Amino acid sequence: MIKSRSSIFLIALMVSSLVLFGAVHFGTAQSGIPSLSVEWQHTYPGATAVDGWPYIVIQTSDGGYAIAGRIAASGSGNFAFWLIKTDAEGKMQWNRTYGGSSSSKDSKALDLIQTSDGGYAIIGDSYAFNGWLTAWLVKTDAQGNMQWNKGYPELGASTAFSIIQTKDGGYIWAGAVTSHFGIVRTDALGNIIWNVTYGGSGVDVPTDIIQTNDGGYAVFGSTRSYAVSSADWWLIKIDANGVAQWNKTYNGEGWDDTRKIVQTSDGGYALFGHTATNDLGPNVDFWLVKTDGTGNALWNKTYGGTGDEWGGFSLVQTNDGGYAFVGRTNSFGAGGNDFWFVKTDGNGNMQLNETYGGSGDDEGTSMVQTSDGGYALVGYTNSFSGDGSYQVWLIKLALATPSPTPTPTPTPTPTLAVSCQSSASYSNFKVGITGSLTVGGTGISGVPVLLSYSVNEGNSWIGLTTATTDSSGNFFEDWFPSASGTYLLNAQWTGNSTYSNANTTISFAVLPYQEQNVFSISSNSTISAFALHSTSQELSFSVSGQSGTTGYVDVYIPKSLISDVSGIKVYLDGNQLAYSAESQGDSWLLSFTYQHSTHEVVINLGSASSTSFIQSQLGELVIVGVVIAVIAIVAVALVLRKHKIIIS
Repeated sequence: MIKSRSSIFLIALMVSSLVLFGAVHFGTAQSGIPSLSVEWQHTYPGATAVDGWPYIVIQTSDGGYAIAGRIAASGSGNFAFWLIKTDAEGKMQWNRTYGGSSSSKDSKALDLIQTSDGGYAIIGDSYAFNGWLTAWLVKTDAQGNMQWNKGYPELGASTAFSIIQTKDGGYIWAGAVTSHFGIVRTDALGNIIWNVTYGGSGVDVPTDIIQTNDGGYAVFGSTRSYAVSSADWWLIKIDANGVAQWNKTYNGEGWDDTRKIVQTSDGGYALFGHTATNDLGPNVDFWLVKTDGTGNALWNKTYGGTGDEWGGFSLVQTNDGGYAFVGRTNSFGAGGNDFWFVKTDGNGNMQLNETYGGSGDDEGTSMVQTSDGGYALVGYTNSFSGDGSYQVWLIKLALATPSPTPTPTPTPTPTLAVSCQSSASYSNFKVGITGSLTVGGTGISGVPVLLSYSVNEGNSWIGLTTATTDSSGNFFEDWFPSASGTYLLNAQWTGNSTYSNANTTISFAVLPYQEQNVFSISSNSTISAFALHSTSQELSFSVSGQSGTTGYVDVYIPKSLISDVSGIKVYLDGNQLAYSAESQGDSWLLSFTYQHSTHEVVINLGSASSTSFIQSQLGELVIVGVVIAVIAIVAVALVLRKHKIIIS
């Protein structure tokens, strides 16, 4: 039985589709993949093994890094939240502690996000409230100064493992609440709006929560209530209000522990943690499971040797569609425990692995793929302090610089083009994506084009889908954005032995009107301030781009609002501009070009419309264009990998 919508109500939602995994065997790593090189590394004194360490690293909006964990508070003997901020080269700019005094007792930070105002939200647990362990949320400004904090003793004993910020500026966090899966939704000051718990008679602990493409959430953790062995993995999908939609469990050979989840570019999920195996004697290995959009396991792989490999709190889907994660190993490396970084392809086949450490105790706890395509790993070490003391260790990895080689014959450069068209009468903002991949005017057929989008000016990307070109090199996909707004849409192809890679990014903005009517813009310019003015019956927006280049704009206007486009007038910086107009399904398509600079565009709809418009001006929508640098990882590595076989 799964508890839902606070502990007062119970719903009978039986645990579904128990997945069993069988024997492990060994394989050979892919050849031709280069190793990574250490670009720079820094240590920061103050960590202590097990009792105090860094749990999470993120890349910040200024290109630097923030690390959260816990540290022994000065003079009290207790542990406090610890936040470290570095520049882009890993040099510490400042660090702050929160809690840990003799009165507040022990506290530890388990997750960290940078908030929309540039500050930070840190969550974990503390004994500062009523003497028992409870979740604790701390909000800071951009310099780490505490703005407010919120404990949750009313929930009972609790620990928070993961937090995300919601679109309204509030938060949703997941953790163990009275030994159950707990999901708590708060306002912007941390006050509870709603909370739900799920679980049975055993101990059920979530370790990660993510927001899904449909606006709901996926919660990942371990269950003893519904486990075949001592503890199994548990994935619950809930809607935006915390109502369970489905759940699945996954069973390894023994005891299984969870770490992180990502929603993958195909709409499914990738789950990461570790599992007890019996392949070379009882030990623990990294475990990666890939599912479809409803949690059904598609494949799973384990990674390890004759010793133990413990997964860190990290999992990313990499720019090339593969996966990367970090943890610790005592099977490989210099001795003792070492950082172990693993990179796989999209099917979980190991492409490369690297160990980092000395003869002491070194453990990777978290990682992130950086904006330049490299990786930043964090953990603790006592191999290099000189006195055996523990330190936080931050390592920046980059692709190894290859030896100089003769200039190869240039490969033909293909052209990747993409455009978006909104459906004017579709209430959920259906967008038709049309694209082509050509070289010299001839289409490249049967190749995958990865589509992704960004809602935060290109600072992070969300995988949309992988489209396959047809015999003419064209591809078509329908996209259902979760909300109206402004987006960057990126299309990329990694190339092959004949052609080099191709990459393009366009701006797309969608503005709803009267529920089922949609105005939208697709452009190679940076678009901002997209608005509909009810009084003047005008669409207005700004365009900008690199001087000396040509910009274009495609504007889609609903036919249900505009019966005749002949009277529409387009103005660029106050001067009337020529345009073309044609029928496109349920919309009119207006197209025009200009020389790039910064321009103000006004489209006068007044004389063309017989339909009354809304009586209040809609707010402006802002979109910023970016250039995406795609770095292909090529390498040579021979490593040990294991594959788990699913038994139906």
